Amino acid sequence: MQPSRVEEIRFAGCRRDTRRLTWAQRLLWNDTQWLKPEDHFYNQALQFKIPEGHSTRGVLDALGALVQRHEALRTRFTVSDGGEPMQEVTAEGALSIDILSADADADADADADADADAVASEWLDIHHDISFNFPEEWPTRAAVVEVDGSPDRVLFIISHITIDGVGERILENELHRIVAEGAERSLRRSAAYQPLDRAAYEATREGIRQSESTLGYWEAALRATPARMFSYPRREPARPRYVNVSINSEAISESLNILAGRYRVTNPAVLAAATAAVLSSVTGNSNVLLKTVSNNRFVEDFSDMVGIALGNSLMAVPVGHRGFTEIILDVGKMAIDTIMNAQCDSVELYERVARRNHERGVYTDLFEAFINDRRYLKRPGVGAELSGAELQKLAEKSTVYVNGSWERKNAKFFLDAGPNVAGGDDIFHILADTAFLSIAEIKQTLRGLEALLITAVDREVPCAELPDVIGIPRPERGVGWKLIDQCWVDMEQAAEVLRQVSGSTDAALFAVDSGAGEELVAYVRSGDPQVTPESIHRSFVAALEDHPSVAAPGRYVVCRSVPELPAADEAAWMRQPVVYAGTGRTGR
Repeated sequence: MQPSRVEEIRFAGCRRDTRRLTWAQRLLWNDTQWLKPEDHFYNQALQFKIPEGHSTRGVLDALGALVQRHEALRTRFTVSDGGEPMQEVTAEGALSIDILSADADADADADADADADAVASEWLDIHHDISFNFPEEWPTRAAVVEVDGSPDRVLFIISHITIDGVGERILENELHRIVAEGAERSLRRSAAYQPLDRAAYEATREGIRQSESTLGYWEAALRATPARMFSYPRREPARPRYVNVSINSEAISESLNILAGRYRVTNPAVLAAATAAVLSSVTGNSNVLLKTVSNNRFVEDFSDMVGIALGNSLMAVPVGHRGFTEIILDVGKMAIDTIMNAQCDSVELYERVARRNHERGVYTDLFEAFINDRRYLKRPGVGAELSGAELQKLAEKSTVYVNGSWERKNAKFFLDAGPNVAGGDDIFHILADTAFLSIAEIKQTLRGLEALLITAVDREVPCAELPDVIGIPRPERGVGWKLIDQCWVDMEQAAEVLRQVSGSTDAALFAVDSGAGEELVAYVRSGDPQVTPESIHRSFVAALEDHPSVAAPGRYVVCRSVPELPAADEAAWMRQPVVYAGTGRTGR
């Protein structure tokens, strides 16, 4: 669509500086780079109504003050010669604002609103689907919709690297305040906290100590859980492969309120506990690793920052054979630790995870199971508790529906909870990889989550009953699978990977009792002196990303010869002359 005209808002005399990305910016930078060329998915579409009685000129001046006051709106993202992504704040320049016309008869208020809605939707749809050229343009596009010459609303498309959900609310409040009080007065206010300020803090000793503490928390959580949650026979995926399914359920909202009040934990803690219990049953894992999203706005400096403060954390939830009540109470205790450990240097994080993977012999997929609860201000209800029968009656009105699909996503399971923008109860979504959960299973997982919460209101739910309550049986793995260091391993597939990475068809893999549980021992015949436990292990771990049902052996034995019968048991391999033997974990 063509704007009726284009206006420029100028800013000057501001701070100019270049720094590394903040930890939060780096998270979203990594996501956008991974998703290219579809990274416009992370563009945020915003529209804010303007009260009557203001001129377009006044709104444009307010936008100029907003851009001048908040550096995030005029930051370019570049890459240094060494490959490091950087934020570059511009001191002066101009931002073009599209002026869109939604003229209507003065007597037809309803028609005017509908026309303005249509114009706004068209502009937002068009500009949302255009990726930002980060080195060349600011991550902000804006427009003003006029109705009969007066400003009706302001539209923004802003990259998620630049702004998060709370930042959007701050931006809206700032815009309305500046429009009301005037741009000149606003610019006399003290400067807000900026992403550059945060980047400076993160480089201090205090910031580094904070990151180190969080990294230690992550390492402990990763040691306590499987490296891969979805390690079971995959099936042919749908096309598109990743499907988002939603449920509108008053029964879930009411049950969460009741259980949160009963056990004196937060509403999101109950949702996380239920998600962990459901995932444990669906995947057949006793311990569940949930990656969480924290808005981090409890940090005082972030309270007025138009920018991104998001961070990820981990929740290692032991499910096992316990009751659901115990899981709720455990997650309630974990909640503070989870929130306090959501800020760290992601570059150092991935380096540590790589080292941990090498030592453990796994590939840890940090994007397997996410939970993002955007109901920030959710509080337990104060009304009378509903019974299980009453909740079941509410569940009969729940609707489950497919709400989007994509060919590529960087999570196998993502439960998202948020307010219904159309009003009414919260909406709960599961985006999942259909190579591991079919569309029917995703729908049933949402229904199962609802059923678990309703049942828990009336009675304790032992985890042994979860498959029946949820309505999804635990996965069938068969005799060819072994549980090694909490990781389910398909022995046939693991043996095939061993043959590939060792370059030898004369190889065998056995699960043996190490005294502390079973471990994998690999035997390989090779006359090549370059084939060592270290070389095989490095190649094995490097191959694991594409093999979710495989883990590396704990010990490697390189032999000069092979048993007469290739399918012989381990005792026959043990009689062969040994060239090298070891864990392969040294000499990395």
